[in-house]
Amino acid sequence: MQLAVNVGFERNNLDDDKLSTMKKTVGSVNMNYSPSPKWNFAASYSNFTSFTNIRPLYDTTIYNQNVERIDTLNFTQLTQSANANVSYLIGDPADTDKKQFLNLNASAQLAANEQQGNPNSGSSFYNGNISYTISLVPKNMSITVAATGNYTEMPNAYSAMVGPMASISRVFFEKTLRTTASIAWNQAYINEELTSSIVNFRVNASYNLKKKHNLNLSLVALNKSETAEGRPDFTEYTVTLGYSYSFATKDERKKKKTENKKEEN
Repeated sequence: MQLAVNVGFERNNLDDDKLSTMKKTVGSVNMNYSPSPKWNFAASYSNFTSFTNIRPLYDTTIYNQNVERIDTLNFTQLTQSANANVSYLIGDPADTDKKQFLNLNASAQLAANEQQGNPNSGSSFYNGNISYTISLVPKNMSITVAATGNYTEMPNAYSAMVGPMASISRVFFEKTLRTTASIAWNQAYINEELTSSIVNFRVNASYNLKKKHNLNLSLVALNKSETAEGRPDFTEYTVTLGYSYSFATKDERKKKKTENKKEEN
C-alpha cells in the first residue's frame, strides 16, 4: 500500500496595503493498494479553496469613522474532486501471451461559489465507466470494449450522456507504426429528455522513423442525430496530419559518438 498526503496554504497582501487579499488552501490524499498480483485499488481526493476579500477604495486611503465599512466583497470558491479505480487481472498472471483486464472507474468533481455566506452558483460532475481489455502480446494487438456514462448538475438544469465504446490497437513493422481504431455511440439527455444521439468513429496512425521523426495521421467522423424540432442532424469529418522531430540530448550524442568509434576500431 502507498499513501500520500499533501497540504498547502497561500496568502498574499501580507502588509495589508492592497485592495484585495487572496487566500488559498489545497489538500490532497492519494492511495494505492495491491493485495495480490491480480487486484489493484486506487483512490484520490483533493480540494482547492480560494478566499478573496476586495476592500472599498476608501479603506486604503482616508478612512472616515462616520462612513460605514461595507464588507460585501468576500468571495469563496471551493472545488473538490475524487476518483476511485479498481482493476482485476483475469487469468494467470504468469501468462505472457495473453493478458485480460477488467477495470472500473468512477470520478466526481464539485465546484461551488459563495459570496458573503450566500451560495451563488455551482456545478457537479460525475463520471463512471467499466471496460474489458484483452492484449495479445505475440500479435502486438489489444482490444477494448467499454460502457461509460456521465452526469452534470447545474443550478437550473442537469444533463447526462451514456453509451458503449469499442477500440482496437495494433503495432506493425517492429513497433514503428502504431494504429488505433475506435467507435463510440452516446445518447445525450437534458432534464431526462433525449436530445441527441452521437456516433463517433476515430482512426489514428503514428509512424516513427529513426527515433527522431514522427508522423501522425488522425481521422474523425462524427454524426449527431437531433431529436428536438428545428435542430437539423449533421455529420462532420476532421483530418489532422502532424509531424514532430526529436533533438538528441548531449548524453545521447556522446553515446552515439562512442558507439561509432567502437565500430571503427
